Amino acid sequence: MKKREHRICALCKNLEVIEQGREFPGIADTEYAVFRCKIFGWSNREDYLMDSEPARAFAKQEAFDCERWEGWTPD
Repeated sequence: MKKREHRICALCKNLEVIEQGREFPGIADTEYAVFRCKIFGWSNREDYLMDSEPARAFAKQEAFDCERWEGWTPD
């Protein structure tokens, strides 16, 4: 099966946000979110610094193709 780049965790219905906020109130550069995969149970924290370096690092990553990925369907 060919890898499909859109089968990433951020677009999967099995990913849930379990916490989000700011380290320092009123400072947008300190926003974060903690995600959890309902299938595999792992969690990850993403810090959203307003910097282009994280975007460049993400663009260099190899495509991820999760065998348990499920897309969203309209209600």
